[in-house]
Amino acid sequence: MRKRRWRKYWRLSPQERECYVMAHGHAIPHQQIARMLKLSESSVSTYIKRAHEKVSKGWEGTLF
Repeated sequence: MRKRRWRKYWRLSPQERECYVMAHGHAIPHQQIARMLKLSESSVSTYIKRAHEKVSKGWEGTLF
């Protein structure tokens, strides 16, 4: 089960992965992620939403 979750993790784009880990793994607010990565807050939210959809597809929960 754990292996499958991480396989999904590597299917994320680099931007999705970075934003997702910062938001869900390190509990960094979207606004702070946006500042750190020099992105708009809406882009960060979109990357996180897409990543969550990909990771949780067919499985309830998140990587964390």
